[in-house]
Amino acid sequence: MRKLTPEKTAKIFEEYLKEAGYRTSTIRTKLAYLKIFFGFTRQKNICDIRDINIEIIKEFVKYLQQTVSSTTQKPYAKRTKSMLVGVVRFLFRSLYLKEKIIVNPMQGYCFKSKGEEKLRESLSEEEINRFLDSINPNSLLGLRDRAMFELMYSSGLRVSEVSALDVEDIDRQSRMILLRQAKWDKDRVVPVSKVAMDFLLKYLPFKRKKTKAAVFTGAYGRLKAVSISNRFKKLLEESGIKRKGLSAHSIRHSTATHLLAHGADLRYVQDLLGHESIETTVVYTHELYDNLKRIYKSYHPRENEYYKEVDREYLDCLEAFRSKLVEQKRRTEKHRKMRRRRYWERKKGL
Repeated sequence: MRKLTPEKTAKIFEEYLKEAGYRTSTIRTKLAYLKIFFGFTRQKNICDIRDINIEIIKEFVKYLQQTVSSTTQKPYAKRTKSMLVGVVRFLFRSLYLKEKIIVNPMQGYCFKSKGEEKLRESLSEEEINRFLDSINPNSLLGLRDRAMFELMYSSGLRVSEVSALDVEDIDRQSRMILLRQAKWDKDRVVPVSKVAMDFLLKYLPFKRKKTKAAVFTGAYGRLKAVSISNRFKKLLEESGIKRKGLSAHSIRHSTATHLLAHGADLRYVQDLLGHESIETTVVYTHELYDNLKRIYKSYHPRENEYYKEVDREYLDCLEAFRSKLVEQKRRTEKHRKMRRRRYWERKKGL
């Protein structure tokens, strides 16, 4: 039987992903994650994927816990480790379905990544207003950027969705846009705020004509996702907002968080963002809980600045006060008995 080498395995996996209808960018990402796993197998001198068992999978998980990312030079984040193990799980499932392996070594294996889960970074309402208002729309570049980021915040769009947006997908009358073949290859229609639509309508007549279909264009045609991300970082720095973890995708997180904070239904936010599962949308409620905690600590009488936690100094003072009361009570009782005795002595003398 011929060996199932990593190269052959990668090709089989790529074909499986294409047949399943995954987007080119998604396939590229999964194959990139797979290279990390194959790098580990090379270190273990494993030439045939069929030789991999559950023990080797567990060793790979330990390897991820100890390895530093070649890109960030930092340990892998919990989310990244989960995605890497998820891709390996997906790989073996595809090989099993393609009848390339008899036993799936990851069948029934439950992966739990160590470390604290990092919540998604988002901008506060004050920060998003500051960021958007700092973009000067008096130039064509500024007008494009203002329209682009106003639209992202208005409708909770992904960077890839903004890049793929066409002029014909904008309904100016009803203030709605059609997002074609977004994540999971699903179309969805989302509303646009009046402010975002106003900037969009101001920008469209002046946009570059080289790419008629694309809404947002640059010097080389349709604006790519990486260009949008880089533009966000530059404008964010110019607005004076300096906080780690913020990216262009943070605008989408901000939309969800702010909608929920103002009472929007969780199902509505799910539909707006195009989440496959509502569990993905629930993640945004964590920040609401944090805000609730801050409000509670600020206003509850036993949580705000007027409330002091019981400590040893407080207990010592309390004990001293109690002793003082006991002594005073003893003296009062002694004085009462003395007065009572004198009363009966005077009465007997009469």
